[in-house]
Amino acid sequence: PQWAKLPAALEVARLYPTAARKARVGGRAAINCLVGVGGRLEDCRPVSETPKGHGFGAAALTLSERFAVKVWSSEGLPTLGGRITVPIRFEPPSAEELAAEAKKTGGV
Repeated sequence: PQWAKLPAALEVARLYPTAARKARVGGRAAINCLVGVGGRLEDCRPVSETPKGHGFGAAALTLSERFAVKVWSSEGLPTLGGRITVPIRFEPPSAEELAAEAKKTGGV
């Protein structure tokens, strides 16, 4: 897909699963979504999650709201109504990302 909108690193850090953060593990998830009006992703479903049980699939579903594709493909075809699979890699947030999030949310 040609991306029109992607989540910022801070958004990914904010949604990093608590269980994975406590275990200090990174992971991957893939979601399959319908391309809706304006290129927004809709009707998303998790299709894979590694490692299982750390919440990466749920985090990927939440992140889906922050993605959008261009409404026309590079071949000049409409993307509306198509389905795409979006792979997402999660890495533990850095100390700087955690500090920025704490400052933004009023935490310590």
